[in-house]
Amino acid sequence: MIESFSSDRDLKNLMLDSTITRAHVCAAGALKKTGVKNNKRQLHDAPFAQEMMTGQSPKAFIGDKGYDSDALVQWLEQQGIEVVIPPRSNRNNPRDYDEDRYKERNLVERFINKIKWFRRIFARFEKLASRYLAFLHWVGTLIWLR
Repeated sequence: MIESFSSDRDLKNLMLDSTITRAHVCAAGALKKTGVKNNKRQLHDAPFAQEMMTGQSPKAFIGDKGYDSDALVQWLEQQGIEVVIPPRSNRNNPRDYDEDRYKERNLVERFINKIKWFRRIFARFEKLASRYLAFLHWVGTLIWLR
């Protein structure tokens, strides 16, 4: 069913953002069958943006200052994607960006706020990442159907 909805999507703008979800105590102790280890390090957003955009072809990428890296901006421009990322305050030569289009980013902020109203999301009870992702999909569908 998800394929039928996602096959006809409008990728005019692609927005990425991240949030912190602390795992509940009961989420500890899952068997690691895949060899993937959970770690408590907080990772920067930008290195994962390219990976998450694989197979996507939006006209514009909208992200916050956490995605302002030279490598990502260069890669987006090579792909012909408009970069709508405000430059970090410590940049020597800040680049221009479409401030009006950047205001659309509040959609992703509001979506993250909505999913955190579901207790299983903000408390992260699932031991396995695959089950947590499945619940995120289910919550996203509920919000979309409202």
